[in-house]
Amino acid sequence: MKITNLKNLSALSLFPLLSLVGNTAEGAVSRHTEFNFLEIKVGASQPTALRGNTKLSAGDPKLVVGLAAGRKLMKQLAIDLEYKYSGKSEYNFGNPIDTFNVASWKANSNALMLNMSVDLINVKSPIVPYLKVGAGIANNHAYKYIKITNPGGAVTTTTTYNGRTKNDFAWQIGMGLNIETTPLFDIQLQYMFTNLGKIETGATATSVYSNGIPPTSISTMPKTGKLQMHVGTIGMRFRF
Repeated sequence: MKITNLKNLSALSLFPLLSLVGNTAEGAVSRHTEFNFLEIKVGASQPTALRGNTKLSAGDPKLVVGLAAGRKLMKQLAIDLEYKYSGKSEYNFGNPIDTFNVASWKANSNALMLNMSVDLINVKSPIVPYLKVGAGIANNHAYKYIKITNPGGAVTTTTTYNGRTKNDFAWQIGMGLNIETTPLFDIQLQYMFTNLGKIETGATATSVYSNGIPPTSISTMPKTGKLQMHVGTIGMRFRF
């Protein structure tokens, strides 16, 4: 009788423990199946040299912030809609051989992209590497393009092209690490190469001369460039 009671008592004492293990396992699995998420990210960009008719150097590093909402569709695939702001960066032209011309241009961008990410491993792990691609539209704002001819010379000419805002096709590709911290929060470290499309000036330029000659305004070919950059961010993803 005592042995039977002891067996029953042991079974009863193990039941809560088994239930806890089962619930924990179920919770762990649910973290890797379908769920919705919100993500906020912040980082910096390193623009590349502008490709176009300007021959301007790489822009200076600037702040990048983003906000995304998406869904994990299955164990390794997720999609999200992302808004990204790339801060105003300055591009310059200064060639030691060509001291006759100096130029500068500034630009920033707001982009909206639809992204898809694929986890590179299919096992339960707190750290998961992933690949990510996306495409969408960018609203690019180019400020005034300023070119100075013969700086410091007898006659200096400052030519200003009006700025312009335009929409263009944008895309990005990169990879990152998703680090699970709690059942609800992840940290994401991410690198993306981002192409935000073209920036360009207006088709009118105004030249001002240092010797008192009246300014002149002419119609001309717009200055153009490709807005591309390397972007590194750290993000916090909230799952629900």
